[in-house]
Amino acid sequence: MANSLFVQTTFSERVERAVNEYIRPSLQLHQGDICVRDVHDGEVWVELNGACKGCPSAQVTMDETVKQTLTEILGNELKAVHLVNEVDEDLLNFARNLLNKNK
Repeated sequence: MANSLFVQTTFSERVERAVNEYIRPSLQLHQGDICVRDVHDGEVWVELNGACKGCPSAQVTMDETVKQTLTEILGNELKAVHLVNEVDEDLLNFARNLLNKNK
């Protein structure tokens, strides 16, 4: 990967560009997607979406695709990549209704 493409931009901009140009296209080949939720002090928080959300291989995708690609591009600037696992609000409401049905 050409690190020269990422010179003279902020860390956050480099993360977004790496995700958009390298990671997202790979995930979309498998009906998945990725959203950068936060970037702060060399750490990146991402959410996997589409077919990747809730997939049993999500952690493998994080390690072998997301983290590896970001590390190749950002080098020592990258301290950590975190997977944000949020549950859909509609699913939570369904579960709440189901659990409270007998009360």
